[in-house]
Amino acid sequence: MVESAAMRNVRSFGRTVSLLGVLLASTAFGGSARAVTPADPTVATGKTFGARVDLGSHRVFFRSCSAGASFCDAAAGSVTSLEIPIATEGALAAWRKVELGVPAETWHLAVASPNERWEALFVAGKEQPVFVGVTPPSKSATTALQFHPRDARSEFAIVGEVAGGGSKLCGEALTLAAPRTLNPKTLGWASISMQRLGKERRDHAIDVAGAALEERPTVRSRALEAVGASDGTRGEALSDGDPKTAWREKKPGEGRGEFVSFRVDGDMALDRVVLVPLSSEATPTDVAPKSVYFATEANLYRVKLPAVKPGQAVEVRLPAPVKSTCLSVVLDDADGEHPDVSLAEVSAVTRFDGMPLSSVLGLLDASGDEAKAATAYLKSADTATLAALAASYPTLSERGRGLAMDVAMSREGCVDQGALLTAAIAGVDKDLSQRARSKFERCGKKAEPALRAALATPARAQVAPLLALVAPASAAEALVTYLGPDNTTDRVIVRDALARALRTAPPPVLRESLALVKGTPRQSDYLRAVSQRLPEIADVAYPLLAAPYAVGAPLEVTSFDERYMYVEPLAILAKSGHLEAKALLARVAKDEKEEAIRARVLERVREVPGFEETMTAALVDKNPRVRALAAQGITRDGARPALLRLMDDPWTFVRSDVLRALERLPADPLADDALDKAVTNDPSAEVRMLAARALGAHRAIGHRETLRDVMDEPKEEWSVRGAAAWALGNMCSTKDVGKLTDYAKASVVPGSNQGDIELGIAATEALGKLHPADIRERLAPVLGSKIRGPIRRAAESAVEGKGACGK
Repeated sequence: MVESAAMRNVRSFGRTVSLLGVLLASTAFGGSARAVTPADPTVATGKTFGARVDLGSHRVFFRSCSAGASFCDAAAGSVTSLEIPIATEGALAAWRKVELGVPAETWHLAVASPNERWEALFVAGKEQPVFVGVTPPSKSATTALQFHPRDARSEFAIVGEVAGGGSKLCGEALTLAAPRTLNPKTLGWASISMQRLGKERRDHAIDVAGAALEERPTVRSRALEAVGASDGTRGEALSDGDPKTAWREKKPGEGRGEFVSFRVDGDMALDRVVLVPLSSEATPTDVAPKSVYFATEANLYRVKLPAVKPGQAVEVRLPAPVKSTCLSVVLDDADGEHPDVSLAEVSAVTRFDGMPLSSVLGLLDASGDEAKAATAYLKSADTATLAALAASYPTLSERGRGLAMDVAMSREGCVDQGALLTAAIAGVDKDLSQRARSKFERCGKKAEPALRAALATPARAQVAPLLALVAPASAAEALVTYLGPDNTTDRVIVRDALARALRTAPPPVLRESLALVKGTPRQSDYLRAVSQRLPEIADVAYPLLAAPYAVGAPLEVTSFDERYMYVEPLAILAKSGHLEAKALLARVAKDEKEEAIRARVLERVREVPGFEETMTAALVDKNPRVRALAAQGITRDGARPALLRLMDDPWTFVRSDVLRALERLPADPLADDALDKAVTNDPSAEVRMLAARALGAHRAIGHRETLRDVMDEPKEEWSVRGAAAWALGNMCSTKDVGKLTDYAKASVVPGSNQGDIELGIAATEALGKLHPADIRERLAPVLGSKIRGPIRRAAESAVEGKGACGK
């Protein structure tokens, strides 16, 4: 579709109107009587000042002229130029002659595109502008220039920083921070106090009056949170709940226009605002305002305040409940020539403050706006209200519990809402429990008080690990209270949490916490929890660990549980080189009447040097579990005769551990003969398999025929045949390359079963160890494009490897 000339003109006119709006934005407070706009907006022609804008070169050219000239031509004489630092393509420029009470001519220039603006303020006779800068709506703007009426003939030029975040006035598009006005005499910028609310908005303000109260009302929720003030602070004294603290404007005059802004949850309607104008500890120079403005996003209220005493509250009832995400309290009138206008407290009263707390909590189970408003109210509730919410948490609906968690997550830290987070952790909702856990983790060390308190609740199992995580240095003292048999449900969890805490605790903490449990039922669990750090406190811990094993020890210290549990910490001491612990464990392994404890000792000292004789002696223990564990710990030749005697042990698992031990030991003719016998005669397929692997590990080539017969025996278990094949490869039996090749190929022929595949894999691995020169050709069928799975991977590994048998 071709655009008509008329349509292009309409579109161009609309864009021009938009740009003019940007150009005129900063002059909205001025009037035609105070400024003169030249016919050509790009040229300024006065008697003592002349200038022109060249958008093509991004520059403005200007000069000052002597008094008495009819006009000052910017194109004649010596001119100064200034760069325009914004994009000028399609931009508009406009000059205005302004009256600022300055004796010399003053001109204002604005250059604007739809999203950028640059301004400059010139005074005839000055070599450079008195103001120059990028201004709103430019995103990079940090300062703004405005013109406000001074009288019927002149204006104030005002410069200020562009306020952001909480330092903005509620409902205002732009707020000036640290405003300064041009001093007509010095042509410098002087700090001022000004009313930042626009005149048109003030003209339409709703008038309300405050009423003095005999008592300040009690509210459960701090719905207003001070987030920024005109003096650059947050103004936090106004929402800290303390009428002794105060915010003071500290500006010349009555401080008109100074303000504090508050954050409000937009889901909660404000009915009344309560102010404490004068601190209960007001100074003689403090003055209460006579009137203020309440600014919300949509409305502005002019509030007349009664005279009050220090600490006395004033209630302001709004004409109708107001929903807004912010509220600004702006100073207006005050008595005195240079008063210190102050405010001590500003709080909101909502309809929920007049309801029973149980009714407010019940609204969390409601739907729509009611639930949202109640949630918003509770997000800023006091500690007592949050405690009540935590107590009612289990009775809430699923929706209500989710909203209660929103309340907890919205609060900073983990102190006030600690009980509520704890209730969620112990609740049935996994997602909510995880959210509560994450909140505690983010709070870190600051969550410790809440987690300590939660140890006394049903959430103990959930919070104990968290406490150890966020406060390991100080968690031990709290956790030891919940150790021992009185805490059977969460016993293991608490002990593990304590172990985590003790892992990094300084040695004095280890000794102090041990002293707390010494001689109590909690001692056993503590010694197990501290086990990894025992060598550091061996002097005080060992006597406690050794007591149950003392010959003739009284019954109260010889329980089976303690003797069994103390084996592990004693083994840790032994591993650290503690000679007494070593000797004690060797005696227990020999003389302890309970076979489970003897087995426990052997299990825990297997890798501790110095227990070879203990292991060898235990090979003749009457308990098969002990004999098996002893075999698992054998690492020296001297135990071989005892191991060979166990080749006929009636228990299969004992014989299996014996064969594993023999495989670890160096080759020996007598042992290999026994292994040969076991390969063919033992009733257990597991034992026969282990015997075959042991012969292969020993490279007992003299027993090749036995292994070959086992590999070829069709009635033998596939696991045993595969072990024999692997053994032949490991002992480098080159005579069996052909047979191994046959078994490898047989694994991929149609109709092969799982046993064929297992034997084929073992044979392929054996070929990989032998690595004949033609291994790739031998395994070609296994490497075929249609072959997949373990057999293919075994063949690839065999071909790519280097073998284990040399040339």
